[in-house]
Amino acid sequence: MLGGMPVWSEVREIDWRQLPGAYRTERDVPGALETLRWGTDADADDYQDAWSDVLYGHVWHQGSIFAVTAAVLPFVFDIVDHSPALAGPPNQARTELATFITCCAAAARDASTSLDAEEAEHGRAVLAVLALRADRLRAWTRSELSAPALAAMLNIPQLSGGVLAGEEAELRAVLAAVFEQARWLDRSVLAWAGQELARVSSHPVAAQASRLLSGSAARPLDGDDARLAALGQALAAAGDLDQRLEPLRDLFGIAIASQVAGESPAVVVVTDEDWFVVQGARKLTIRWPSHPFEEGDEVVLLDIGAGNCARALRGTGKKSEHRASFDSRGNVVPAP
Repeated sequence: MLGGMPVWSEVREIDWRQLPGAYRTERDVPGALETLRWGTDADADDYQDAWSDVLYGHVWHQGSIFAVTAAVLPFVFDIVDHSPALAGPPNQARTELATFITCCAAAARDASTSLDAEEAEHGRAVLAVLALRADRLRAWTRSELSAPALAAMLNIPQLSGGVLAGEEAELRAVLAAVFEQARWLDRSVLAWAGQELARVSSHPVAAQASRLLSGSAARPLDGDDARLAALGQALAAAGDLDQRLEPLRDLFGIAIASQVAGESPAVVVVTDEDWFVVQGARKLTIRWPSHPFEEGDEVVLLDIGAGNCARALRGTGKKSEHRASFDSRGNVVPAP
């Protein structure tokens, strides 16, 4: 026993003085791991210090990894799977530890291509440790840890191909994981998710999420995190897509009348070169210079806002690839 806590012999066999982290070697890494492994009170000060000061302050620090990171990760896997404190029903502590692994995976993917030799070495070391634990991550995809597990695998080059090919989970589960863990994922994964979402659904909430994920910003804005997580949870739930996404309309700033979404495609009547009127149960003026439609063409209204302003529409038949979004005045918004 050490300070009332059982000694974790495998942890104590490592010379942690040779493995600096964000605070060099000024943190008790083995003590923190033992606390997380056997501690039973998640609210205790030592448990919180192990979590916030060591794991999220020293081993992974604001998106950076260090020499200590690869050595710590195998023990984090063991804690998630075997800690008595985390046993039983799904709990937040297990999910947060699994998400810590995702954080390290994302940082390692970035670091592995760095021009800084030491940083690149740390990245490759972490990715190698994670790749060796592919079976553990795959097992987690069948549990409440599916989102962080899939998100971690998407950041590991040896595993990401299988996830994207649908070998690890169905598309809906992968998309849900992307949205719930968006802040830890590589930009290419977010862009892929946006494209996939646009492909599988024309629902306005899904379309808005697709634009967020496929936009030009390096990552979704902080204010979008909650919306993307909520969308991920909705996608992961059972039931019809419209029913799952309906509660998210307000969260995504989308106002759409259900009866419009269910109407037959409206007939576009071109009145001059700069705008046309959609004739249906509603009459919507849409300003779209050089629009691709002709008189008699049909379009599907995906979204309308206040004052009968169209927010989004798409063509049908051979012109179904033509889509557009519109601002509050009905003017077309350029695609990102």
